[in-house]
Amino acid sequence: MRLLGLAGRWSRERRLRAGGLATIVFFGAIKLSSRAADVVSAASTGLFGACGFHARFHLIADPTDLIALPMVLFAYLYGTTRAVTPAPTHLQVAA
Repeated sequence: MRLLGLAGRWSRERRLRAGGLATIVFFGAIKLSSRAADVVSAASTGLFGACGFHARFHLIADPTDLIALPMVLFAYLYGTTRAVTPAPTHLQVAA
């Protein structure tokens, strides 16, 4: 969410919608398509390997995991009803 705030001057609701939609599309793709799961597994292995983590990732396309998708709606509802905070104007790094 905070990175989406840095990407542009989007409202909280628009950032929540974009994040929720991205989650649904990405999660749905890797859970419904073996090819998508293999591509993400290979990319994750390469990315983490480049960062010094030498582990092999293997995602499994399992449509029964789609039962978790309603949680995106709950996250959206929570995000729209909690205390309002402005979008970040710069990236903060924890010390």
